Order: sequence, then structure tokens, then C-alpha cells
Amino acid sequence: MSEKKPLDSARMDLVFELLHGFIEADPPREVLAEERKEIDALVDKIYRHWLRLCNRGGLEFEDRDMVGIIDAYEQMNYLVARLMYKQGHLDGTLSV
Repeated sequence: MSEKKPLDSARMDLVFELLHGFIEADPPREVLAEERKEIDALVDKIYRHWLRLCNRGGLEFEDRDMVGIIDAYEQMNYLVARLMYKQGHLDGTLSV
């Protein structure tokens, strides 16, 4: 039976930052680049909805509640990415 490796918090953060384009992989891989296009399109969609809601509601772009929604979404996204990394780590350490 193989020994389980400990989770690497720094590696989880690196994966999150790479997937969200905060840092660039050198060279970029095609699969990640294609997924980045999808992520970028969704981020753009969220931004456009945010602007329309602010305009329709007569809110400032930096409205506290609007910023709170986006901040909470980003935090949730970060936690989900870490959870997915952990699940993949656990799946990779289990013996069948």
C-alpha cells in the first residue's frame, strides 16, 4: 500500500493562479489556453451583467453590495478550485 503524500497548499494556489491567468505558464499549453478562453468569456459576461445591473438600478459601479457579490463569488471560486485539487490529490493516492 502506498503512503499518502501531504497536500501542498502552495501548489493549490499555483494551480488557481495559472487557471485564472494571474500568472502565465511558459509555454502555455493548448488545453489550458482553450479553457482560459472559456473562463475569460464567463468573466466578461459577469462584468457586462454587473454593469447593466448598476446602470438599471442607478448604482455606482463600486456599490458595496455589487462588490460584495463579486468578491464572494471569487472567494467561492477559489475554494472550489482548492477542493477540486484536493479531490484529485486524494483520487491519485488511493490504491485500487
